[in-house]
Amino acid sequence: MRMGLLVRSTLVVGVWLALVGGVSAQLKKATPELIDKDIKDLKAGGNARTFAFHRLDKYEAPLPEKQAEVAELLMKLVKADKSYDAMVALSVWATEAELKEIPEYLGSGDISKAAVYVYSKKRYPPVAKQLASYLEGGGGVRKDLIEALILIGPDAEEYVLPYLSSKNKDAVKHAVEILGRAGTKKSIEPLNTVAKDYEKKDKDIVAGAKTAVTKIEERAKGDKDK
Repeated sequence: MRMGLLVRSTLVVGVWLALVGGVSAQLKKATPELIDKDIKDLKAGGNARTFAFHRLDKYEAPLPEKQAEVAELLMKLVKADKSYDAMVALSVWATEAELKEIPEYLGSGDISKAAVYVYSKKRYPPVAKQLASYLEGGGGVRKDLIEALILIGPDAEEYVLPYLSSKNKDAVKHAVEILGRAGTKKSIEPLNTVAKDYEKKDKDIVAGAKTAVTKIEERAKGDKDK
């Protein structure tokens, strides 16, 4: 009897948490009133600042008239104590000025992971070479790193191509995925070489390389048809 009640209670709590999580994950629309409060709380520090961080990265888009002010405040907090939360919030609020400064935080540790996350949300071609250098390891979460390079698009191609010949198999897989989604005709021959080289070593890489070539050819055909 008690066990049955415990199981039911656990299920109810689990459902409630899932609902709460779903609601909290929804993006909000920024309004002047909301952002003024966030700015005030950022300046106040303590728990108010912590809550402001977690609100600021949940907006669907920055409020144009407040973006520069919020971004500048967040960047100051990143510089002051390498704030992970402030960096994550910049994924919504960063302007060109902050995107130019963030590369110095790329490398290792949580702050680098947060910086890579910013670039997975904000397209910034000048950082392509540095991001590609992490394909063999380090820098940030693989998913964010891949998305950042895909977001940059063809401007990242020349920096990703060399990793098709990496001795690190994961780097090859990541490069294949990126080029399949963002590469141009320039990547077709190197991808065909990968498919040939891995024919007897890794069927997944072979399949990925062939799929990437097909995607590039389809994009090229689509561009011609426009």
